[in-house]
Amino acid sequence: MRIWYVLSILIVSATARFFDVCPGRRQSIGACLVGLCPAGSECINSYCCKNRKSGSLSPLEQVEVEAEETTDYPACLNGGKSIGECIANSCPLGYQCSAGLCCDSETLGFKKWSLKSRKEEEIPMKSSPISLITVAPDENSENEARKKMKGSEEDSEERNSTFAPDKEIVDEEDSELEEEEEQTTSSTTTTTTTTTTTEEPSTTSEYRKKSKKNRSKRPKTTKTTTTSTTTTEAPTTTTEEYTTTTEEDVTDLETQAPNVEEVTEPHFVCPVGAPIGECIANKCPEGHGCVEGQCCILTPQINCTDVLTGCLTHLCDRKGYRQFMTNNCAKTCARCHLVNITPSEIHDCRDRRSDCEEWAAEGFCESSLYTTRQKLKFCGKSCKLC
Repeated sequence: MRIWYVLSILIVSATARFFDVCPGRRQSIGACLVGLCPAGSECINSYCCKNRKSGSLSPLEQVEVEAEETTDYPACLNGGKSIGECIANSCPLGYQCSAGLCCDSETLGFKKWSLKSRKEEEIPMKSSPISLITVAPDENSENEARKKMKGSEEDSEERNSTFAPDKEIVDEEDSELEEEEEQTTSSTTTTTTTTTTTEEPSTTSEYRKKSKKNRSKRPKTTKTTTTSTTTTEAPTTTTEEYTTTTEEDVTDLETQAPNVEEVTEPHFVCPVGAPIGECIANKCPEGHGCVEGQCCILTPQINCTDVLTGCLTHLCDRKGYRQFMTNNCAKTCARCHLVNITPSEIHDCRDRRSDCEEWAAEGFCESSLYTTRQKLKFCGKSCKLC
């Protein structure tokens, strides 16, 4: 029975893999509709295939990580760090406006401090530097260690017994040698330094024989050595060098190049195309909108109004401000098309058709027949909505 059960499982799994229309262990959720599939899936072999659920988050589910920027804003009154200026006395979620700066709220600061203290308390408990596992030593290793200890003790005792009397003899004979050297040095005017190297004998009798030989061979008189140093000064010769400089007459050119005026091209701030001119009292002709003092053609990016007054363009992409600026300063940041769009739709922005560039050239992106969500879904990249 067990064999039949195992065989049935193998047959079912093999047939499932054979008839699976989605490659790479993907899951089929149905047939494609005119080559289109829901968000998060891809049309393969006329079927919508998506990745199987796993523990790791998909790229669409990952939160957008903004690059950290070094700010020169001063510290807040409560000692926290500010992320930027306030806009109409309002700040992003989790921050409070204090003295014109967006600072951390006290509750968030307390939570961060409590979490940090807990982590600091838990970290030492995770790692233990001392291992608690002990291994019993072998009997052979213990016997060898004992033998080595006994051998080292016997060697040290023998050394102490053999060299102890030699030290006394050496001290007595050194004193006698010093007395003889004093007598010989008094008869001569010059001093000589002699270096003698003596090897330690194995027994005391050999050392006495060598010391007697050294006494008999020691001379009673010393030779005088004289050293003379002569210093000769090298003759110094001075040479005088004469340098001649020839001055050349430099004639200024009567005709100088005319001053060329640098013409700086205007900074194009329009999402699509170039501006047609400057705004007058923040107003532009019909079909155009005012963006940073320039009249641009109306596109989904700027076809709205700012909720707050005093919006600043340099805060559009600052860390912590992106969603806040999209909701409250959509026109200033050219994000009117993203006001009612979810973050998952923004992450999935791409061209799903192969002829999106042709559609964009024919006016699909500026057409009022299609909503922004439809443009973002079909040809978001070609319409510059991503």
